[in-house]
Amino acid sequence: MRREVLARMRARGLHWLSPGLGSCGRGGLSFPIPELQFSRGCDRLRPTAQLVRPHMEGSGMRRAFVFWAVLFLGVGLRSPAVVAARQAQAASADLTGVVLDPQARVIVGATVTIRNQATNLSRTAMTDEAGQFRFLALPPGRYEVTVEAPGFARLVNSNVVLTVGQSAELNVRLEVARLGEEVTVEAGTEIIERTRTAVVETIDQRRIEYLPINGRNYLFFALTSSLATRDNAPAIGPAPTSGLNFGGQRARGNNVQVDGVDNNDNSVNAVRATVSQEAVQEFQIIANSYNAEFGRATGGVINIVTRSGTNEVHGSIFGFIRHRSFQATNAFSTEPDPAYTRVQTGATLGGPFVRDRHFYFFSYETTRRQETGFCTIGQGNFDLVPVTFGGAMGLLTREQAAFVANPAVPEPLRAAYFRTLAAASATALFGSPLGPGGPRVFPTGRPLPPSFQPLRPLGQNYPISQQVSFYLAKFDHQLSPAHRLATRLSVTPSTTTGIQTTSQNQPFGQNAFSRTAVEQFRDLAFAAHMTSVLGGSFVNEARF
Repeated sequence: MRREVLARMRARGLHWLSPGLGSCGRGGLSFPIPELQFSRGCDRLRPTAQLVRPHMEGSGMRRAFVFWAVLFLGVGLRSPAVVAARQAQAASADLTGVVLDPQARVIVGATVTIRNQATNLSRTAMTDEAGQFRFLALPPGRYEVTVEAPGFARLVNSNVVLTVGQSAELNVRLEVARLGEEVTVEAGTEIIERTRTAVVETIDQRRIEYLPINGRNYLFFALTSSLATRDNAPAIGPAPTSGLNFGGQRARGNNVQVDGVDNNDNSVNAVRATVSQEAVQEFQIIANSYNAEFGRATGGVINIVTRSGTNEVHGSIFGFIRHRSFQATNAFSTEPDPAYTRVQTGATLGGPFVRDRHFYFFSYETTRRQETGFCTIGQGNFDLVPVTFGGAMGLLTREQAAFVANPAVPEPLRAAYFRTLAAASATALFGSPLGPGGPRVFPTGRPLPPSFQPLRPLGQNYPISQQVSFYLAKFDHQLSPAHRLATRLSVTPSTTTGIQTTSQNQPFGQNAFSRTAVEQFRDLAFAAHMTSVLGGSFVNEARF
């Protein structure tokens, strides 16, 4: 009987989801069989598991998977909320919000217009059935937001400031219209970011322009935030870093971006030359939980946005000088009045080629340094004292000099001791047992290797010079209200001599001239950024 039941089930193409105990409403004994489990004591044997048809397999199953995947992606792409959340913000900002009436009910079909006050860039959107509006991929800056709806007073808010990487929310409440009434918001507008998950802080242009900074390395303004600390690795030299530490990670684990494009030397993960401080509009530091669009960092992300031209011609000229006549002498210097001159100067110029459409911005900065490098190696004559014995003079330690002067020691022994140590110290200091100008040999007469470096020259001062310039040209083109193109060209030639290498954590002042290096590079960078807004809910960004 069991074989007949199984054969009939297989013939009908039926399968069991799970075995279990049977039940027919009356008590009975249950007994298992390998494939099924039945109950005895009923009018007939009845399986206790539910019968189902086989699942799709092979190509049919794959077709179903593709169908549902395409359907899911299609719904996601059609959803403006999903697009807004997925939108890249490496060099731009987003603004969303809800328009409400006095009773806090949403207003459908309201017209919202946003205008950049510097370039007159303008976009318009309509509120949807939820009363929401959204503007994606806006350049950071100050904006004017205008909201209009039939039967309501026109509202104008001129104090909306968007920063790089921001996903801002601005909710608007309209008042019932009176004849010719317009509501103007004068006070500062509070903008919230409820969807942000990253730990972020923005260093705005106000801090960059007004806070003092040593050396004009604007990245160190990040130290005004609790998210960053100073890294011990040097920020100058053949492989400089950002000099910032995020979450205990070394500075080489950071990712530095300029206008949404990586600005790193991938060979050693060093920071390439950026731009002049005068050319920086603002920058964002992201400590952790940043979006996948950044990545390539085990530490933090530094996201820099450069300035652009506006409808008004604007420029600046600056100059800073530090000179030894009013510069404090380094406390560890071996010279009483070492040479020290540092000059930093530059200029910027920005404006429109064509108002509201095409803009330019140029910046230039140069640094010239003439300084003195010093070394504390060998100060105090290496703690050696001159000793004369048997008509000859040599340099010995104080303990050795006391032994040579001890009359209790036989004179032949003291003479041999003096000759051996005097020749050894002269070889170590001057590279010859006969002193300065002598042959480069050991006291035994064998020649010194070419790589041998005497100690005496290591304690001498040496010159340090630097010539570095930052050139930048940026052009912005508003091709249409929905399409914007930005291009940037930056060139940084640099030559520096006397850089103290600190690869072995050697403290400054304990490096000799032989450990210094000459650094020379020509950094050329070109970047292009095309932003296209399609239908108000789709944004395409192409970066090069």
